[in-house]
Amino acid sequence: MPGTLGAAESGVLMAEPRWNKKAMTPRGKLEDNGLNGGERHMEIHYTEHALLRMTKRAIEPEWVEWVIQNPALRLDDENDPELEHCLAKVPELANRVLRVIVSKSEPKRVITLYPDRNMKGKI
Repeated sequence: MPGTLGAAESGVLMAEPRWNKKAMTPRGKLEDNGLNGGERHMEIHYTEHALLRMTKRAIEPEWVEWVIQNPALRLDDENDPELEHCLAKVPELANRVLRVIVSKSEPKRVITLYPDRNMKGKI
C-alpha cells in the first residue's frame, strides 16, 4: 500500500506515503537519493484513483516522481490540454514502461498510472 489518504484539498487527495526514511522526508518529498536525477522536492498530489492504482499495481511513489522528472517520452493528452503523459522505463518494474498521466501545472496532480505494455520495446 503506497500510503494512506490524507485530508481532501480542493478535490484532490494528498497521500501520506509509506516511505523509506533514507529516501523521503516526512512531507513525502524526495531527498536526493539518486532516483530523481539530483532534482529535489517536487510537490505531487495524487487523486484517489491514482492512489488506488498504485496500491493495486504495487507502484511506489518514488517511481512515479522519477518518471515525472525524467520521462523518456512526454506526450500531450488527446482529450485534455491540461494533462500530459510521462513515460519511462522503471528498473524496479523489470524495466517495464510506466505511464503517468499528470497535470501540466504545478503542483503536479497524478490522475492515473499504469505499466504500459504497448510501449514495450519503443522506449
